[in-house]
Amino acid sequence: MKQLLAILLFAVLLGAGCSTAEVVEDVPEAPVADDVLLEGFEEPEGGLFEDGTPTPEKLEEMLDESAATPDQGGAEEITESDPEPEVVEPEPQPEPEPAGITMMDVAQHASGASCWSVINGNVYNLTSWVSQHPGGSSRILAICGTDGSAAFNGQHGGQGAPASTLSGFLLGPLQ
Repeated sequence: MKQLLAILLFAVLLGAGCSTAEVVEDVPEAPVADDVLLEGFEEPEGGLFEDGTPTPEKLEEMLDESAATPDQGGAEEITESDPEPEVVEPEPQPEPEPAGITMMDVAQHASGASCWSVINGNVYNLTSWVSQHPGGSSRILAICGTDGSAAFNGQHGGQGAPASTLSGFLLGPLQ
């Protein structure tokens, strides 16, 4: 700020007919901004500020060190004194049992209170559909706990709407 004022004063005085020598003698030397900012500042030991940020000198040192070593793509340099990393092979796991629902599982849901049925290889929970079926609850109750493929295909085979409604009740494949 003082430097700006000095420049402005210089310009005004030149405009008033003063010589350059007179102007320079009258203008006090302004302190350099860095001197003002660094007054009373002591660089921390170890080259790091309290928050872990490196000082400019430390940063320059770090850059010099990285330029002196070949780029490792962010990996640490491995020397002969470093032990080789231990490679741990995963133990083979036994094959899991295939997921699916058995016909015995389906047979345990053979009532209006819990109605499961197999249709075309998939198991469906039709419990909430029993009372909503447009053809009446007896049509659904007849296939609870059993393979209802023949009944479903005989009534609805090839129709998109019944198949779409049925897909909302899918539990999974029959094992």
